Amino acid sequence: MTKRRFQVDDFANFTLVGDIQISPDGKRAVFSRQTTSIQKDSYEVQLMYTDLTTQSIKPLTTAGKSNHAAAWSPDGSQIAFISNRAFGKQLWVIPSTGGEAVRITAFRHGISQLRWSPDGQYVYALVPASKNAQIEVFPAEMTPAEAKEAIEKDNKNWAEGPKRYKELYYKRDGVGLSQLRYAQLVRIDCATGSFTQLTYGDQDIGTFAVAPDGTSLYFTKGRNREFEWWYADLYRYDMTSGETSLVSDQFIFHDLQFSPDGNALAALVYDDEFNVYQSATHLKLYVFSPNGEVRAHLTESFPDDLTNSNLSDLRADTGDRSLTWSSDGRHIYVLSTREGRGEVVRFHVDGSTPQGDIVAGGTRDIYAFGLANTTLVFAYATAVNPSRMVIYELHRASTYTGREVRMPEDRMEEVTPSTDFLEVEQTIYAPNDAWLETVEVSEPELSGTVPQMTGGCKVG
Repeated sequence: MTKRRFQVDDFANFTLVGDIQISPDGKRAVFSRQTTSIQKDSYEVQLMYTDLTTQSIKPLTTAGKSNHAAAWSPDGSQIAFISNRAFGKQLWVIPSTGGEAVRITAFRHGISQLRWSPDGQYVYALVPASKNAQIEVFPAEMTPAEAKEAIEKDNKNWAEGPKRYKELYYKRDGVGLSQLRYAQLVRIDCATGSFTQLTYGDQDIGTFAVAPDGTSLYFTKGRNREFEWWYADLYRYDMTSGETSLVSDQFIFHDLQFSPDGNALAALVYDDEFNVYQSATHLKLYVFSPNGEVRAHLTESFPDDLTNSNLSDLRADTGDRSLTWSSDGRHIYVLSTREGRGEVVRFHVDGSTPQGDIVAGGTRDIYAFGLANTTLVFAYATAVNPSRMVIYELHRASTYTGREVRMPEDRMEEVTPSTDFLEVEQTIYAPNDAWLETVEVSEPELSGTVPQMTGGCKVG
């Protein structure tokens, strides 16, 4: 087949994998598969299951149009996920060996960010609620059809109805206005479906992490209403007393992750409050003690950004939960962007690798990964293929190297069909404004054929 140049209409045919979650034993994985519908102006996301030993792949979900945020139970027997198959976006649980999924919740305004309790009895999540109010649920007697009608009515009333504000909310919903509901922490009993609302207020909970001993959870919350997108402090919720306490307001906290032994908390933070407001600084990787004291700044000499700066609307539901500890607690793995390409980078917790070890990189753009024990699985894109997946076996004794095992091409073709684009020449352009831009041209002799241009600041 003759290879051709990339066309805008090709976006409609892209199938992307991502949001990779590996089982606790490192032998299985669940990942999302996203397809695009130009006619419906929407994406469909289903979950796939793979045995990492045999590299077999099969669907885990088929119902609903949005299935994502998969989370393995601590013993690996169940998988929690969010699906919109009934009652809007709700928590569902399915046996990891397959079978029928069971809906656990019926929150009127949906759910996000799932984390299991260490004993596997509860799932913690974020659910929107009005200011200082109880979380709303659908009545037990309501049918899925009635719930769908109620959701559509709510959306129509919001879109077309009058709105009154006493305060301004700059792009609070990503468009420009706020529905005046705020993400709050809940604890959900997976056996009964009952839940406990843990936090209240007029600010969103940003992200959270559950302590390995189950006695507390740590979460981020805005410092004030005007700048809560920029400023997020660290709080602790005590499971026994129900009390919330401020842990640290010295940084702008983002992603959080406990070490396996629970004695340390890794966090991606901004440590320059002025420049972060100007979007002129990078996320940094710090390690804290549970009381909020800084133990180490691991990226003091790291020149790149600790995120995938190339993520776009096309990958909206492919996931980007990148901050991950190794099982022995010695290393922390994160996504990074170097000269417009995503990489998996590893830092030693003892601070011995301030430049970071590049575990997986190259000319491809790695945009999602999962890690358990010595098994790393990542998804990547190239200029001629939007999505592929690789199993990577880590060697503990080595600085960073491992052995790549590509998923069998015939099986990957069933999940993410390949394309027939021309190979590209890649040029790194460094203008005087300290930004590095990657320009990929599919036919160098033809001017104006530039399917991809990405960039990133080259100074920390």
